[in-house]
Amino acid sequence: RMDPEVLEKVIVTQKEAGRKPFLVVATAGTTNAGTVDDLRKLARICKTHDVWLHVDAVYGAAFNLTERGRAILDGLADADSVAVDLHKSFFLPHGTGIVLVKNKLHLRQTFTLDTEAPYYPDFDSCDVNFYEMSPELTRSYRGLRVWLPLKLCGLVKWRTALDERLDWTAEFASGLRKMARDGIELATEPSLTLLTFRYLPVSRTDRLEVAADSHPSAKFVKQLNLDLLRFINQQNHIFLSPTTLPDGRFVLRICILHIRLTRGRLLAGLDDVRKAVAVMRTAAAGNNAVAAVSSSDGPSPPAKRAKLAITATVGISPPPSPGRAASEGALDVV
Repeated sequence: RMDPEVLEKVIVTQKEAGRKPFLVVATAGTTNAGTVDDLRKLARICKTHDVWLHVDAVYGAAFNLTERGRAILDGLADADSVAVDLHKSFFLPHGTGIVLVKNKLHLRQTFTLDTEAPYYPDFDSCDVNFYEMSPELTRSYRGLRVWLPLKLCGLVKWRTALDERLDWTAEFASGLRKMARDGIELATEPSLTLLTFRYLPVSRTDRLEVAADSHPSAKFVKQLNLDLLRFINQQNHIFLSPTTLPDGRFVLRICILHIRLTRGRLLAGLDDVRKAVAVMRTAAAGNNAVAAVSSSDGPSPPAKRAKLAITATVGISPPPSPGRAASEGALDVV
């Protein structure tokens, strides 16, 4: 999240240096982890220093329809402008993006030509001249995509669907927390319906060491999670995508939002995570036992044992291809 105190210090420093900060861009639902900035504090700072506050709410704005969403997005109404993609959380066709501006005079001041073209009609009697509101002159009728579903269904349908997905996200996050002893780490708590997690087959103490991308085991942990992602996606219940957080952690990302998603399918996906981790832990335990028996030098030093515990883990490979012998199996030891 953007740190409001740091932001204000930067603004003050720039003003003291003779510069004029003019724009702050906050986020209401980041693409990476779904994080929502403290919009109320940011709005107060921007108002104090006469800075335009724009909020990127292309994913999160729709949740303002729900009671929980309004609490999380507190301060959104104080922004000078807000970007909203209705093809995301409003479930409308792709390409339905809008920018909301508090004062429409700012749009006219920006896009109205000093010298009007002679072929422009006289729209002085109209309340809104759309060619004065954006760079576009000729435009498609995008508003129909928004107006018609609202007219047919009303806001209740949207509110119900979004509340359901908030519930399902909380349930999915709770299921991941219950797998903490098996190595699942909830990397970011969900603000709305997006969360990240990863598999770390090491002790709680060792997790601090592999948190940074620079740690020697980071590449191994990344590959391990890519194998986990591949297996889960192949089950065709849910779809995970990989991402890297600002602190360097490679994690798996899920956005619980699709209009055709059902709770049953989501819980089946959670069970896929559980099964994949169980296979990995079972195989890792077997490999550690073999390694311990084959060692003829006695007990290994702690550092060596820790390394052995990390590297003797199983990655999950795709199902056997038609040309691959079934006896080869679907598990490869990393």
